[in-house]
Amino acid sequence: SARGTRKLRKNDRLLEQEHIITGKDISIEITFTDGTNLILGASTIVTLDSYAYKKKETATSRSSTGRFSLSILTGAVRAVTGLLAKRRPLSVRFKTKVATIGIRGTRFAAEVEGNSATIILLAQQDSSASNAIEVSNAFGKVDIDKAGWLGYRSSRCKEPTITATQDAHDAIDEPHRAFNTNQSESDGA
Repeated sequence: SARGTRKLRKNDRLLEQEHIITGKDISIEITFTDGTNLILGASTIVTLDSYAYKKKETATSRSSTGRFSLSILTGAVRAVTGLLAKRRPLSVRFKTKVATIGIRGTRFAAEVEGNSATIILLAQQDSSASNAIEVSNAFGKVDIDKAGWLGYRSSRCKEPTITATQDAHDAIDEPHRAFNTNQSESDGA
């Protein structure tokens, strides 16, 4: 970031436009105030493009306002989206060099390497919860709504496509080798 480099510690606040970079053998877990949970694998770089969350509760209703946008520049990310995605799905976006991931109450994993991305929809722990993503770029879009069995592979100059993953169990439990490293934590973005 333009503000210099710092090591994240538990309960540190992340700033908009801040880069989060993990080391070669380190992964990190980040929990945002709306409940969104990210695990960044080893050698991953992301940018928090924007994040704002405000919970509104009255005697008769509960709602939330805000936005969430994260750019995955390289590496592997596993995401479990929170209240913003549940209540305002159009306000939540994950971006890669080759596509944007739109959320509809979701758990997914993404790996970005060079000019290509692989995105796998993971199974929800709550089977009644909504679980789908829309992956789009300048050449088209594709909806992915089947957990574990379908993955997305794209390059910068191609329309998004769906291909079968090797094995649904592997896609859910080990979406990428980068998650098999030591893990540290940071909370409270």
